[in-house]
Amino acid sequence: MWHKDLHIVCLKVPYPVKNGADFELFYKIKAFHALGVRIQLHCFTKKDSDAHMELNNYCTTVNYYERKKKLTLKLPFIVSSRKSESLIQNLLNDNYPILLDGLHCTHICNDKRFEKHNIVIRAHNVEYLYYKGLFHSEKSLLKKWYYAFEMRLLRKYEFFIAQNHKIVCLSEFDAQYFKDNYNAKQVTATPVFFEENFSVTTGIGQFCLYHGSLHVAENEAAVTWLINEVFSKTDIAFVIAGRNPSKALRTLSYSKQNICLAENPSDAELKDLIQKAHINVLPSVNTTGVKLKLMYAIYKGKFCLTNVNGANGFLEKDLFLQADTADEMIALISSYINTPFEQSALESRKAILTEKYSNENKAKQLLALFEK
Repeated sequence: MWHKDLHIVCLKVPYPVKNGADFELFYKIKAFHALGVRIQLHCFTKKDSDAHMELNNYCTTVNYYERKKKLTLKLPFIVSSRKSESLIQNLLNDNYPILLDGLHCTHICNDKRFEKHNIVIRAHNVEYLYYKGLFHSEKSLLKKWYYAFEMRLLRKYEFFIAQNHKIVCLSEFDAQYFKDNYNAKQVTATPVFFEENFSVTTGIGQFCLYHGSLHVAENEAAVTWLINEVFSKTDIAFVIAGRNPSKALRTLSYSKQNICLAENPSDAELKDLIQKAHINVLPSVNTTGVKLKLMYAIYKGKFCLTNVNGANGFLEKDLFLQADTADEMIALISSYINTPFEQSALESRKAILTEKYSNENKAKQLLALFEK
C-alpha cells in the first residue's frame, strides 16, 4: 500500500487547465486525491495565483514559489530558475515521499539533505531532445543561441538525474532513450494523465483541422509544411486554429482559398472546431514526449491523423491514422474525408481509452514506484 501523504512539486500552477502540461499536472492530482492521497502541493509561478480555491479541493496544502530569472553556467535555466529555499524547508519538515513533476523541479536533487528522501521524477519530455527540436525550428538567432546553450546543459543534467533517481516517463520512447543514452537503471513509462470526458460524435465533419499554439516555433514549422505540402495540394476545406500566429503565417494562410485561419479561439470555440472537424491533422516536428493536442483530439474529435513523431508515446495505434510523407497524408485525407465516423469506431476508441488510459490505473502505477 502506498504512503497516504505525498509532496508534489509542479513546474507551474496546474490550474486553470489551458494547455499541454496543465492536463498532465491537474488530472494527476485529481486521480491521487480520488485514491485517498493527502497531497501537499508546491507550484512555481511568475505571479500571484488565484488557483488555490480549486486546488484546495484536492490538496491538503497549496504552496506557491516565485520562479526567478537565474541563468547559470552549470544548470539548465528551467532548473536553476526554480531554486527555492522556502520549498526546501517545506519539504524537509517531514519525510513524506516527493513527486517532482517535471525535470524543471529537480533542483533539490543537487542537495545532499534529500539523499535519503523517497523521490520519483515525472519526466514530461527528454528535455534535451525537446530543446534540440526548438533549436532547429527557431528562426531568431538569439533564441537559437539560447536553445543551443540550454540543450547542452540539459544533456549533461539529464544524465546526472538518470544515474541517481527513479524516473517515470510519459512514453516508452522517452524511457528507452533514457536507458540507451543515459544508462538509466530506474526508468519506467506511464501514459499521460488526461481529462476523461469523452465527447466524440459520429457522422461526417465539415473540414480538416490543425490546432496548436501557433507562436511556438515547432508548431509554426508544422503548419507551414502542412500548408505548402498538403493543404494547398487539394481543394478540401482546412482550418488552422491557434494562438498568436505570426504575420508570415497569416499571409501564407490567407493566400490559399481553401484555408481558414481561426486566430485565438476560446476554449469553447476550439472544442467546437475539434468536434466539427472530420479529420484532425496533427503531425509533429519532434519525437519526444506525448502530443497532448493529439490526445485532446482523440477524446473530442472524429478521425485523427498524425506522423511517426506524433505517434510516439501512444500504446494503441488504433486510436489514429498515421502518414509520414505529404503524399501519404493527401491520400489518407482524400480517402477518409467522405467516410462517416461510425458508432462502432466510437465505441472501439472509448473502450481502448478506458482500458489503457484510465487515470486511476495510472495513478496506482505511479504511487507503486514509491514502494520499490
